[in-house]
Amino acid sequence: MLKAAAVCRFVPLRVAYWGSIVLAELVWFVKRDRRRAAIANMTHVLGDHAAAVAAARRSFHNYGRYLVDFVRAPKIRREAMLEKV
Repeated sequence: MLKAAAVCRFVPLRVAYWGSIVLAELVWFVKRDRRRAAIANMTHVLGDHAAAVAAARRSFHNYGRYLVDFVRAPKIRREAMLEKV
C-alpha cells in the first residue's frame, strides 16, 4: 500500500487515476462481501437492482480517485489549491 501511495505522488494525475480505477476493479471482483454490501445499500436507495450495481461500481471507482487525491494532497501548493476551490 505504501508503495502504491508513493507511486501515485510522482506519476501524472491521469495515470494515478487510471491506476486507482484498475485497483478498484480488482477490489470489486475480489472483495465479494464489500461488493454485495455496496449493491444492497444502493438497491435500498435506488430501488432498481441494475442501477444499484452500476452505482456501486462507480462508488468503488470514486473511492479510488479519492484516495489518489488524499495521497497527493501534501504535494499540492497552496496557490493551486485555492485556484481549484
